[in-house]
Amino acid sequence: MKLTDLLRTVSQKTGAFVNIEALHPAFLNEKRLKLAPDQYIHQGEFCSLVKRNGALPICTGNKKASRKIAAYGKCFHGCCPNGIWELAFPVLTNGTLSAIVYLGHFLKEGRSLNTPPGINYSGKLPIINTQKIKELRKYARFIADFLRFELEVIEQEKGAQKKKSANNDYISQCMEFINRYYTENIALTSLAGVLNVNPNYLSGLIKKGTSKNFRELLNEKRIKEAEIYLRFHRQHSISEIAMMCGFNDSNYFSTVFKKITEKSPRQYRTQSRNMEKQ
Repeated sequence: MKLTDLLRTVSQKTGAFVNIEALHPAFLNEKRLKLAPDQYIHQGEFCSLVKRNGALPICTGNKKASRKIAAYGKCFHGCCPNGIWELAFPVLTNGTLSAIVYLGHFLKEGRSLNTPPGINYSGKLPIINTQKIKELRKYARFIADFLRFELEVIEQEKGAQKKKSANNDYISQCMEFINRYYTENIALTSLAGVLNVNPNYLSGLIKKGTSKNFRELLNEKRIKEAEIYLRFHRQHSISEIAMMCGFNDSNYFSTVFKKITEKSPRQYRTQSRNMEKQ
């Protein structure tokens, strides 16, 4: 069974949103570990809503804290600052944190959501209980064991020829990393950490291979996605689109958008609408 299918099956059986924080470089170039876009980040309805409305920095900070706890290698669970309950199961290989399996988007009994000001959420979340936690832990352990086995096999296949990736491999891994995580608060150091290389060395390779730096490549991807939202998803405001594409500041988003497209987001949306009417 493919990893992506395994996560879908577990999600259907448990009612949980299942995703993986991939920290091992194998996730960037091994087909057997490839996931669907929504399986890399939290995609629950409530989580997506608050992220679009300014809560992304809070979610990023909580994720960073979870990563520190996961490094100890023990399963844990709890509620995020917005009140969403989830279970985290670390995957360690050779003593290093390689991934974190998350199962969640539940509400703890007796607790309400901490909905940010200005956000209305009328949906209902399933309540977590002791029996459900045991069930989720069982499935999380299975996924973690599956990942650990795959990562060990990949390491064995490399065998004694474990060499540094060729320059082109670093560049392709950079593009794959950006394509997967452009909606999140990522930087060159994030990629360097996954690849276990010096950030300055990696920066030089990217610049030499693409004539652009990491930030420029990231912004190009974000603006490309923003163009699609501006044209085809007019129910979203420009500020919402900025957040959905990884920008925490709508003014900075507008500056970058105009630099790349030579139009402001509002001008781009208006021109697209006028072209469709012709």
